[in-house]
Amino acid sequence: QFGMDSFISAVSELIAEENSIHLSFVGNVDPALAKELKSKIPGVEFKGYVSHKESIAFAAKADLLLLVIPEGENQGTIPGKTFEYLSTQNPILCLTPPNGNAARIIEECEAGIGIEHHDKERMKKYITDLYLKWKKNESVKVNNTNFKKYSRKETTRQLAEIISNFK
Repeated sequence: QFGMDSFISAVSELIAEENSIHLSFVGNVDPALAKELKSKIPGVEFKGYVSHKESIAFAAKADLLLLVIPEGENQGTIPGKTFEYLSTQNPILCLTPPNGNAARIIEECEAGIGIEHHDKERMKKYITDLYLKWKKNESVKVNNTNFKKYSRKETTRQLAEIISNFK
């Protein structure tokens, strides 16, 4: 359902090549997926359910954020987490169905990449590129404010403008 097999395989291979990669999941994780992750990714960590404020703090500290849009007819799915992730200015790897809207927004904001669930090689390349920058003490932060057009403040302003045009 989630289409994580290629991601798990990619991360497992990268960890085998370089032990400095650490994977943490914050929030509830499907038990079957957690079992698979534990069996294939050494040291994977599960923080479990935390408050919204804590989850934002974890996201802000991350070097890479994972956003998974389930496989199937979910191209139009844009979770609220997308916008929370954008506001951290940390790079985002979005596992997505082809032509997914969440991935389009992430790429439009130059905040990461959308990769189809089964494209393991692109996942490995993206993670490796970020890892190499991180290892050289280069910032992996997103260096723009393109995400601000999706902030609550800006979208509320746009909605108010639309409503005021009906008067």
